[in-house]
Amino acid sequence: MKLPKFTWGTGIFLFYTIFAGSLFFQVYQSTRYDHSLVVEDYYAQDLAYQQTYERKQNSLSLDQPVTVHFNDARDALDIAFPQDLGRIRGEVLLYRPSTRHLDTNAPLVFAPATPYRAVIPTAGLAPGRWLAKISWTAGEKEYLDEIVVDI
Repeated sequence: MKLPKFTWGTGIFLFYTIFAGSLFFQVYQSTRYDHSLVVEDYYAQDLAYQQTYERKQNSLSLDQPVTVHFNDARDALDIAFPQDLGRIRGEVLLYRPSTRHLDTNAPLVFAPATPYRAVIPTAGLAPGRWLAKISWTAGEKEYLDEIVVDI
């Protein structure tokens, strides 16, 4: 049995066919990827970055940093603030880097007995790595802490 002869024309045809097929496959794969932005108002947040930077610097200048601990027993985040700052108000953005659809906001809720410890329930959150962006105010100063938490 005699095999067909492999010529330059056949080689060029096979090369361009494989090249075009792989190009079409890559275009198809790119249409299946979620190209959504991390935040919707990224331009406005970029313009206000100086304020964000100052709030982070305020947090870094504290003698006692904010700590976040995941409590398995209560299925909640325990957030401890410095005790010498007075009344604290704020909120927590639980940011999921893999998909923004899982992001959630929660206000800081303090128990009367422990006014410097906030508890954020995590029931219903997907397990994994989260970034807790804690935006808080004590007195006239604003603070911002970003802490990685594994739930």
